[in-house]
Amino acid sequence: MKRGWMRSALLWSAALISGPAVAAGAPSADAQAAAAVVTAFHASLASQNRQAVLDTLAPDVAIFEQGYTESSRDVYGGGHLDSDLEFAKTTTYTLGHREAYADGNTAWVISQGRTTGSFADHKVDIDNTETMVLQRRDGQWKIVHIHWSAHPRGSDE
Repeated sequence: MKRGWMRSALLWSAALISGPAVAAGAPSADAQAAAAVVTAFHASLASQNRQAVLDTLAPDVAIFEQGYTESSRDVYGGGHLDSDLEFAKTTTYTLGHREAYADGNTAWVISQGRTTGSFADHKVDIDNTETMVLQRRDGQWKIVHIHWSAHPRGSDE
């Protein structure tokens, strides 16, 4: 499998979320606000809104996926974001579970889901997980770290 295809699959795997679902109980207002930023990130991918995707990211965001790293918003925007937007056109993400937590100026949102469709002449059917860490900066939640992981649906690994 080529890195570009898998990278797009993993990034897009959290897209098309209609609204933030947070942990059971009474999540804090900060946790809900952080989850809303994650939702906005994915909705922006789904709607092909490149600038809105970038606006959710801190300048120093670190994106980890399958052993690869994108070390800033500019690196991501100047490189792989375009492939992720293309991937978003031909796949569908279904959110299975999401939890959001916050403590002070730090929040984290964990999600599990499934992505289906096709991309670059490959069938896509993957289970995926995502962790996003956010910091409140100048009164706004910004994504400072993303970690994506995925495997073919039905595999035990």
